[in-house]
Formats: sequence, structure tokens, C-alpha cells
Amino acid sequence: MGPNVQIGNIYPQHYSRTFYDGMQAEGQDNIVNLVRCAWAGSQRYGALVWSGDIHSSYEDFRKQIVAGLHMGMAGTTDIGGFAGGNPEC
Repeated sequence: MGPNVQIGNIYPQHYSRTFYDGMQAEGQDNIVNLVRCAWAGSQRYGALVWSGDIHSSYEDFRKQIVAGLHMGMAGTTDIGGFAGGNPEC
């Protein structure tokens, strides 16, 4: 399909499309799939992006707003993925 710099972020859209097509094949209508990453056009396949569960605090709510803005640019809120550990390993 092309070099990574052009198509590297399209995987989430294909994931959503595969889920959507499978649900349609099973006769489902009004398909919604909660995903933690998406890409331009993913919404046509019922992708509803969420960041996962957060703590109930205004600080975390503020971070969610920032994460949502970043998601609009980067296509994912699944940044980092892990807490702790040694990144040198």
C-alpha cells in the first residue's frame, strides 16, 4: 500500500472495518465498536474512540480533554500503554 510514513497509521481503520464487516455479515445493524485508536475514516465503520477507564478527579478529567485533542491529531489515545518498568530493558 505504500511506505510506512504514508500508511503506518491505517491499521486501526482496517481493524474497525474488519469488525464492522464481520458484524454486518452476521446480520447486525447500528454497529458500534469501542476502540482505543482510530484513523481518518474509522467512524464509517462504527468506531467510537475512548481512552479507557480513568480516575474520578478533576485533574484526570482535565487530562482527558487534552488527550481528546491529541487524539484528533494522532489518531489514538493509547499512548504509553504501560506504567512503570524499565525502558532500558
